[in-house]
Amino acid sequence: MSVFTLFVVACCAGCYQLGAYNALHPGESKAFLRLLTQRVWKWLHQ
Repeated sequence: MSVFTLFVVACCAGCYQLGAYNALHPGESKAFLRLLTQRVWKWLHQ
């Protein structure tokens, strides 16, 4: 798969997880999103 395809899949999975997590922990979604962004950023710049 191309990098772009992997990125789209990662975004979709992240959005799905964020939605599920937000339903359980409404106040913590921003922290989760920040962590997810950091992971993607590190992965892209390995």
